[in-house]
Amino acid sequence: MQAFARELPRFGYHSLDLPAGTTLDDFVAQVAAHQQAHAGELAAAREVPSLRFGDKLVSWGETQRIMNAAFVMVRQWQFGELELKNLRNDDGKWLVDLSAPLTLGLSIQQIREGAAQPYASAYEQWTISKSYQAHRKTPSFRSGI
Repeated sequence: MQAFARELPRFGYHSLDLPAGTTLDDFVAQVAAHQQAHAGELAAAREVPSLRFGDKLVSWGETQRIMNAAFVMVRQWQFGELELKNLRNDDGKWLVDLSAPLTLGLSIQQIREGAAQPYASAYEQWTISKSYQAHRKTPSFRSGI
């Protein structure tokens, strides 16, 4: 983030300390509250009328358009149930197959007028599987005698 702040000082790169499990609506509300609480600092940082990005001059109007085109990506990993199957004896070794589905969902939200609105989403699913050697423990009996 420091590299972005150094190269594009016009944008605010403030870290918000939010707890795990924060909802998207809570996140957007926290960003809006942070912007209101720090309005003076944010406005002071926008005093430069134009900024160079490489060899391109970026005007303040273009910067505002970019700032108003904010997107948030929300990822969600989901693990399915584990499945044990195909118990078999392979040359004196007992093997069992373990598999489980793994899904990654990516929801892209566009922030407009202080609210998150669905923009796009993508999902991908994989099956993770591996064979394991099953070990049988031999019970030990202790005599109380």
